[in-house]
Amino acid sequence: MLLPFAFSFIAAFAAFPQDSKPSAPRQPDPGGVREKLAAIEVEFSTVQEDFYKKYQDIKSKEEQAAYLKNTPKAAEYISKAWEIIHKNPKDPGVIVGLNWIIAETYAPGGADFTKALDLVAADFIDSKEASEICSQLQYSPIDDARKFLETVLSRSKLIEIRASACSAIGGMCMNRANTVDYFNSSKDKKEYAENYIKTRGQEAFDKMSKADSAALRVEAEKYYEQVIKEFGAVASQTKFAEGALFEIRNLSNGRQAPEIVGKDVDNKEMKLSDFKGKVVVLDFWGYW
Repeated sequence: MLLPFAFSFIAAFAAFPQDSKPSAPRQPDPGGVREKLAAIEVEFSTVQEDFYKKYQDIKSKEEQAAYLKNTPKAAEYISKAWEIIHKNPKDPGVIVGLNWIIAETYAPGGADFTKALDLVAADFIDSKEASEICSQLQYSPIDDARKFLETVLSRSKLIEIRASACSAIGGMCMNRANTVDYFNSSKDKKEYAENYIKTRGQEAFDKMSKADSAALRVEAEKYYEQVIKEFGAVASQTKFAEGALFEIRNLSNGRQAPEIVGKDVDNKEMKLSDFKGKVVVLDFWGYW
């Protein structure tokens, strides 16, 4: 069953100032801005966990559907976070709340999403969290996310954060290309479209359905090449970009399969190219 909600998965990359010394460890202040905002995030997460645990115990589809109508909404908790942020706009701890707000709103977008991005770009563009936000935004279908990444790429003083932004733009192009291809090849287009609109909005769906996946992959290549050329000192991003380029250029639909060398079930040497012209079934499996 496809559920009308989505979990946010944030892939964080390292982002440490190359020219500055690390500051002394900050002592936790239960009443500080950072701690108050973190507490709101934990509170909402706990409410969600309790809700979904109870959902697992419901047996009938009818009861499940009725229960899901009361899915916890982040709006109430986001409002609490904004109250703290507005009272302490320049406090370094504010970035914790902004990061969380972006994580909760990056798919559908909206006023909270755009406002949080604008504040990060204005006051926290060189923070560690800015790099995390960039990595997360590659999954966003919202135009404001792309604008933010381009702003970070051109304005951040830290090479690690600029590299993260550049890589994220490439990832955004790739994710959109894959989404377009999946939609066009899906047997359940209607159901897929309905769920996409529920989680990301009609505007995002309209743009996705009209997009050119081939052009998006070409654009992705450009940004991944930029990562390698301009940000080679950031090893994690360079390695990721190299892997992404290999995938685009060698593993996309219609490409010739790369050579595979190994041993068969009889422990004899074999190569994939030995079977050229024949129908080959590759069975990839493992333990997860």
